[in-house]
Amino acid sequence: MCDVVVTTLEGIDYRRSLVVTGSKKPTPYERDRLFLSLYKSLQHRSTSLTDAGALADAITAKLAVQAKSGALQKSQIARAVQVALTRFDKLAAAHYAALHKGT
Repeated sequence: MCDVVVTTLEGIDYRRSLVVTGSKKPTPYERDRLFLSLYKSLQHRSTSLTDAGALADAITAKLAVQAKSGALQKSQIARAVQVALTRFDKLAAAHYAALHKGT
């Protein structure tokens, strides 16, 4: 008898379905890059890791619906993050805005 339990987590591979435009060359969308940016802005919270993950998932899902033909503008991503953070944590929103001024 085997006492090993194996689980999997399935999700959409956004790197293959979404691209970010607004720079010289379109690049694949990276949820992990968004996660790190959120995490940096949320570090003042004791739950920053969990919060950043949940926000990254929610923002990514919203952006996937908004994407035109699979393309997202950098400014569109920054705006979606700013709105989400403003609703969630105003200090984190201010931190994010300071780091992403020209986006």
